[in-house]
Amino acid sequence: MKTMPTSELIKLVARLYYVDNLSQAEIARMVSASQAKVCRLLRLAREQGIVQISVADYAARDAELEQALCSAFSLRHAVVIRNLSSRGSALSQQVGYLAASALAEMIQPGQIIGLTGSRTLAQLVRYLGSFCNPKGLRIVPLMGSIGASVGENDSIELSRKMADTFGGMLYSLNSPVFVANAQIRKDFLEMEQMKTIWKLYREMDVALVGIGRLKSSVFIERGALGEKDLSALLGHGAIGETCGRFFDKDGQECESDYRDRVISIPLEKLRKVPLVIGATVGAERAEAVVAAAKSGLIKALIIDAGGAQAALDFAGKNS
Repeated sequence: MKTMPTSELIKLVARLYYVDNLSQAEIARMVSASQAKVCRLLRLAREQGIVQISVADYAARDAELEQALCSAFSLRHAVVIRNLSSRGSALSQQVGYLAASALAEMIQPGQIIGLTGSRTLAQLVRYLGSFCNPKGLRIVPLMGSIGASVGENDSIELSRKMADTFGGMLYSLNSPVFVANAQIRKDFLEMEQMKTIWKLYREMDVALVGIGRLKSSVFIERGALGEKDLSALLGHGAIGETCGRFFDKDGQECESDYRDRVISIPLEKLRKVPLVIGATVGAERAEAVVAAAKSGLIKALIIDAGGAQAALDFAGKNS
């Protein structure tokens, strides 16, 4: 019996699978081949252009909300991703993946990039390498470590991943985010290593920061702060957090002893960075987002549509 030429077999398998909707197992029996071979033939059909798959374009971004955010808060950039998931890690992954291409356009070769930690930033860093490959980056964490163990969403870990992705130079901030008292912080900042980090903060081109909500703070979740600390911060008017620093409704750092104990970029230095990109998800962060945007802590925002609309609504009610 004459064997069917491979090119014809590929076409037949492609027809049976994509047009006639037969399963790979059915096709394998029909053409007397293993299912693994059928899978390989289907891959070849795509690689050789025998099968050309087209998908109707999905508009991931909400241009109307982006324009509204830029107008309301004088932002340079706004990236608003339409909601598919309602909340949690799925929403962070969705925003991180679909916004990574827009973030790629904001990063240039040779820049100094600073990062805090956050779930949404972790997803952005995860997918960023698919859309750009800037050379000569210098990467620096914007805050110390939250706990003794390094989490996958921590500032130092995201900095390391970004440096690895682009072959950039990683600078290390070997410190807990909170030290015991102001004197220890003062002594620590006098170290040569810390002077290098502070110099990078002054020269930084882009800062990627999370925007936290005080009542669901990662510092509470990770045990860096307790319920008494939370109550004290609320008493000082704290409503949000970025870079381990707690700010009030006007985006100003709260006058608490935490301010004198934190090892992170000061908010006055953060405001001087040419491009500070805030990344967060969720309507519950609206007040913190509005405070950060209105006060100039951030100059660009990556967020989901639900969070964007909540921020605009909050700003409208409190104007």
